[in-house]
Amino acid sequence: MSVDNHFFEVFTISFLSGQTSSPFRDINSAVITESVSKLLFGDDNPIGKEILVWGNVPVTITGLINDFPDNSSITAGLLVNAENDKFKLYQSIGDSRDLTTYRWLFQIYLQLKKNISTMRLFRK
Repeated sequence: MSVDNHFFEVFTISFLSGQTSSPFRDINSAVITESVSKLLFGDDNPIGKEILVWGNVPVTITGLINDFPDNSSITAGLLVNAENDKFKLYQSIGDSRDLTTYRWLFQIYLQLKKNISTMRLFRK
């Protein structure tokens, strides 16, 4: 899942280790869940270790979080920095990237201020 540091401000994420405040220190930072960590590293501490995403994009683990609950709409095991262009889906024309033709496959989550009625948001 491609997210930015604001993701960790909107959602309550339980960190087991690593950088809990702004875990994406740079564009190649990544956060993994406990189950993915066990799969990749066994009982070793994953912080600071490098993995390859899609077999060719190196990222460094900067955070370890609990798995998302079964009743969550978020099921990711790996969170990568959305600022990294390699994690953006785009339509390419030849060898150039036409940044006006991004094709995003995403969900939008809104964090509303207290006492805001959702009915007010969707009135015509």
